[in-house]
Amino acid sequence: MSVLVTRHPSVRRLWSRWLWWRFRLFQYRRYDRLVLEHIDGRPLVVLPHVFNPALFEASKFLARALNALSLKPEMNMLDLGTGSGVG
Repeated sequence: MSVLVTRHPSVRRLWSRWLWWRFRLFQYRRYDRLVLEHIDGRPLVVLPHVFNPALFEASKFLARALNALSLKPEMNMLDLGTGSGVG
């Protein structure tokens, strides 16, 4: 978010409204339901009530960090309270 948006309440309100409408029109169908998303070429099954990494920047950051690791099927992973749904 730019400095312009954070300093002027009317611009912030307009920005918030635009984000809300974008979510309702284009992203709502992918929220709070079982979906298959692809982040950087890696398929992720997103369970209901889990932050969808395609919709939320923090979850996208985590998915990209996982992509940078050399994970093997025999490895274990603990996802403690991040809301990513990886487990």
